[in-house]
Amino acid sequence: MAAFTAKPLTARQIKMLAARQNRPTLYEIEIIAPDGRKALLCYASRRSALGLRQGLLERGSAVAVFLGAPANAQIKPVRGCIVFSHEVTGGGRIRYSNRTMRDVIMADTPLPYVAQEG
Repeated sequence: MAAFTAKPLTARQIKMLAARQNRPTLYEIEIIAPDGRKALLCYASRRSALGLRQGLLERGSAVAVFLGAPANAQIKPVRGCIVFSHEVTGGGRIRYSNRTMRDVIMADTPLPYVAQEG
């Protein structure tokens, strides 16, 4: 059995982790398009339906553009995620990715950010 060897952290990772020290955990909220593309909506301080709704309210127009949906698309909460109507987007959804900001920094695998438009 091969021994596990961890990759050393980069200077950027060390700096980002130091900035997060003694701060609350932030949970990643991702958008998943019907074609499988993923993007970062935001980070929330609590894993709750309120966090999902707040992220959607703050960046709704950018979400609509990412999913190719009109701004007035129908949405509904379904088991810990928000699903957009299939007629409009083919089933795009917003959910917690089960990663924290620290996980993303350590793995060095950030999602592209869906920025607030306008």
